[in-house]
Amino acid sequence: VRRLAEEPVEIAAPLLTRSNALSDIDLIALIGRHGLPHARAIARRKELNPTIADLIRALERPTLVKTRPPETVTKLTPKSEPVAKADADRAA
Repeated sequence: VRRLAEEPVEIAAPLLTRSNALSDIDLIALIGRHGLPHARAIARRKELNPTIADLIRALERPTLVKTRPPETVTKLTPKSEPVAKADADRAA
């Protein structure tokens, strides 16, 4: 069953929507490997784990994920160290 579930969604869809042999972990792994096509087939399962359903919704609408705007980077100029003076002190 797992091997067939790895096939293209046209072949795997009946298993993805109905098979009890696939655990939640298997379903998440399949979504991770095959992306949205497999996720859409898995979403049609009758008793789908709510967490997996949330994952599929997030994949369907990635704009729902809030991201922070990039912060401005403050460039700091390095402080000049009196290297020459320290070397001169050691030589003396």
